[in-house]
Amino acid sequence: MERLKIVSWNINGIRAVAAKLCQNKRSFASLFADFGADIVCFQETKVDSIRNVDENIAHIEGYESFWSFSSVKKGVSGVATFIRRGLTHYVQTIFGCDKFDREGRVVRTDLSDFVLFNVYFPNAGRGPDRLAYKLEFYLWFQAMCDSLTKAGKSVVVVGDVNTTHSKLDFHFSDKVDSPFTKPEVEWITSFVASSGFCDTFRFLHPDQRKYSWWDPKTNQRPLDNGYRIDYCFVSSDLVPTVVESDMLTAHGGSDHCPIFLVLNASKMTLSPCAIVHELSSDRIKMKQPKLLQFFQQAPDELHASPTPEVAVETASSMQSDASFRAPTPQPPARANSDSGINPPASKKRKLTDFFAQNCGQ
Repeated sequence: MERLKIVSWNINGIRAVAAKLCQNKRSFASLFADFGADIVCFQETKVDSIRNVDENIAHIEGYESFWSFSSVKKGVSGVATFIRRGLTHYVQTIFGCDKFDREGRVVRTDLSDFVLFNVYFPNAGRGPDRLAYKLEFYLWFQAMCDSLTKAGKSVVVVGDVNTTHSKLDFHFSDKVDSPFTKPEVEWITSFVASSGFCDTFRFLHPDQRKYSWWDPKTNQRPLDNGYRIDYCFVSSDLVPTVVESDMLTAHGGSDHCPIFLVLNASKMTLSPCAIVHELSSDRIKMKQPKLLQFFQQAPDELHASPTPEVAVETASSMQSDASFRAPTPQPPARANSDSGINPPASKKRKLTDFFAQNCGQ
């Protein structure tokens, strides 16, 4: 591999985009053919569980996907990272800060040569409380990146930052200095100057006006009255590997356009990893055939009326794996002490043991 291409796109509803593609007789997988990318990062997926994602979205041939969901409110935020199979060494979606974790805004995936963050940064448009939240998120995320670079890690950050940096990044710069507050703009300056991250598009195109978001309410896209609020950043040590960074402004389907970054992979090892991570869509797919096989081979357990204790434990086992998708359970048969429907407790335990062994923790 000579070039590594990363595409980042605030998709503004992954199921909605898939539905639009279907209406045009195209599959969701066709996006990946269009992009020709090794890694595709989506923001604002607007799904709250892998159970609510169709298989033809979650499982793309040649890729494995990793998801983070909002547990606060349905139909908001959420990010998903798709990486060519076998490149991912480590995955993280929970970072120990509940106020940020529960909104499902970050997926970290480690390749052999760098750490990749796919991030949907907060929007401050709903008032001072959300502005304070956004600025706190900025500082929290910056501290996480700083700790990695100080430890000698190379870092790539892609996503919707929800702030323009300079007057070149929004269309009415002749009227105001910035459409965002000073602290929001200063954070990007700090991330670049103090933390040593490179805004790759501006690095390669220092004087170009190009936008990644247009207000759909006032139909500004045909006029190209937009904002550049989506970014691909790299830590300073990766700057020599940057080949290309640009925006796919003609690509529709969302109020944002995709952006992309190309790195010189000949300067990297990109060593493969044979282990399938617990959060990978591949691991989810591996579990589902086992479940079907179990039900096909265990009709006694299917028709048994589980005891309350077993029912609770089974539900807990399924819930512990956020990505498990089980068939909709049917109401248990009515218990009859003379019918022989209820098997011994040892048989009832088999279903619970199956979930414990195959559905992770």
